[in-house]
Amino acid sequence: MQSTENVVDPNKVEIDNKHVSMTGIGASRVYGNDDTVYLNVELKGIADARDNNGKSWIIDDVESVTVGSKNVALTVWDANHLFKDANGDGEVDAQDNGYTYPNAEIYPLFDDDNYVIAVVTIGENEGSTTSYAYITGDVNSEAYGNDEYTWTLPAIVDGKKVELTEIGDTLDVLDNLTKGNWYKIKYDADGYVRGYEAIEGQITDGNYDSSDCYIDDVADLEGALGMNDTVLLDQYFANGNLSFENGTLYTDTAKTEGININPDVKVVLALADKNKKPFDDVDDTYTGYSGLEKALRNLDSAATNFDGNLAAIVEGGDGATTIILDDRSGKADPDYNPLKDMKVTVNLIDRTYFYPQVLSTVTDTLDQEDFKNAGGTITYTAAQFEGNLAGLDNYKAFPDKQSYSITRFEEGKEVSIDFYYRVEEEAADVTQIKINTTNAYVTVGGVQKGNGAIIDTVEPGDVLEFTVKAITSTGDDVTTVTDKDGQNVPKSGSKYYLTVAEGDNEINVVIEPEVHSVKLTAPSGYTIKNQSASQGVKGDTITFDLEKDTATQWTLSSHAVSDAAGAVTINTLSGGKDGTNGTTATTDNGTFTDQDDMNAQKASAVGQKLYLDSACKVAAPDEWVSGQTYYWITKAGVPATNALYKLSVTIGSADIDVTLKVD
Repeated sequence: MQSTENVVDPNKVEIDNKHVSMTGIGASRVYGNDDTVYLNVELKGIADARDNNGKSWIIDDVESVTVGSKNVALTVWDANHLFKDANGDGEVDAQDNGYTYPNAEIYPLFDDDNYVIAVVTIGENEGSTTSYAYITGDVNSEAYGNDEYTWTLPAIVDGKKVELTEIGDTLDVLDNLTKGNWYKIKYDADGYVRGYEAIEGQITDGNYDSSDCYIDDVADLEGALGMNDTVLLDQYFANGNLSFENGTLYTDTAKTEGININPDVKVVLALADKNKKPFDDVDDTYTGYSGLEKALRNLDSAATNFDGNLAAIVEGGDGATTIILDDRSGKADPDYNPLKDMKVTVNLIDRTYFYPQVLSTVTDTLDQEDFKNAGGTITYTAAQFEGNLAGLDNYKAFPDKQSYSITRFEEGKEVSIDFYYRVEEEAADVTQIKINTTNAYVTVGGVQKGNGAIIDTVEPGDVLEFTVKAITSTGDDVTTVTDKDGQNVPKSGSKYYLTVAEGDNEINVVIEPEVHSVKLTAPSGYTIKNQSASQGVKGDTITFDLEKDTATQWTLSSHAVSDAAGAVTINTLSGGKDGTNGTTATTDNGTFTDQDDMNAQKASAVGQKLYLDSACKVAAPDEWVSGQTYYWITKAGVPATNALYKLSVTIGSADIDVTLKVD
């Protein structure tokens, strides 16, 4: 079976490990599981379609294929939220209007148990900044093996140096990518490049409304973030003034324009050679605030006289997660002889057992600027290095207050620090069951439990027996009971049985009224109008009008309306009206002796109008004409009316599909 779901702006639908259900048939829900295949597609505008005056959005490519509800992370919007440049000219303007979008954005295929086999979505992958690449080199020489060629291209992706790889018979993608530009890269299932989208220069109208928002001026950042969750920047500075202060990278002397920096920012420093050839040296080892400060100090040109490109990925309230300092000034004076850094070696030592042993060694370098920024003293603590031991065991600093301070810079000095750690037993996982309910109670061992209740008296492998009951019921309800993975809990009779797994478990219960359709068919000679709804639940009343197609004399009280098959009761409401035949208007005519005589007759005529024809259709001019025969209405006619019944039907425990009859 299959269904569709139309997502209308400003709404959105999230599909991930916490949101596994989708709209099925009617108001039912269908559920993704470990076997569900999620195909996210991209659209392309065409102008020669058979329908919609030729202009339609069609599925052009598969953006991603994901298997399993635990692995997928999609956000589905109205298609016109994501795709706007229909004619592919790089601009979003009036030329893109008039293209018809698909009627829906979610297309699930599911089995008889309401489990989704596969689903096609028109959406976007969350956390997909890894698809953005800043090109830093040229295509490397091709290699041949396994009956195909391989090409590579250096780039920055997610703040790290990578090699983009293309395989095939011919080079189709990488040779189209220009150094120093952003691109959106498309990969196949094996991670090889299969396509790209140009990003730089795609916005020309200042509305920041492309699906991959790009700006070339930090001054535009606030407006761009108002329209987009993620913004890409690539701005050239001839004599820029870059400075970092209190979490903001400023780009002007007055510090009125800047970028909010994420504390975990990844910083790449790219330096040109002495002939100003860019990307001679690319260093991606800088991280965090201190890393950005060091990268600014290591520019070939002073940060206050920056010559090059500032590129960034800015993710809404999280700030810039990637900064690229693309310095084009050329190498510094070869005679420059900077002070040698201090070297700090931190030994992380295990003292769990009688004989201490070094688990890991961490090195750091310090220069004069580091001490200046730290206020003169730099302090290391044992706790800050616990993460370096995370892959070994559950090591914690012992004692937990260990620290070491260096109070001044000494050129070339080497400092060794020993910090001690021991293994702490991890707290055992607590096995428990959380109950989540909508309009339902869960009864376990005779005790009724509501939404949010926790059962922590179970062990892994236990089978929990329970029943469910609606808080309010129409007597015609649909009950869904699932576990934490969205799987239906086994049931026998009125009882459910949950096999308890180690750790966190869930019982999710939703009880909601069954939705029934209402289809009403008018008898010959009548039309149904103003039907209040086409579906509802038991007890809902659907109102509608039944109008006679011809205007004749008809008394409602003499002619009852009912279901031709007698399956349901049709109720007559007040407010209906009888049908009438109507009457025709009476007229008179004559001539007038002068203007006053004409005006006097006009004032006494129905509607205060005179006409030139006996049918009283052609209005006469206001000026009197001697000898002209004039016509006027002496009594207005009454129009005929159609008989109209005001009716209702009440929904029971089944769909309604009836043909009405009038006695």
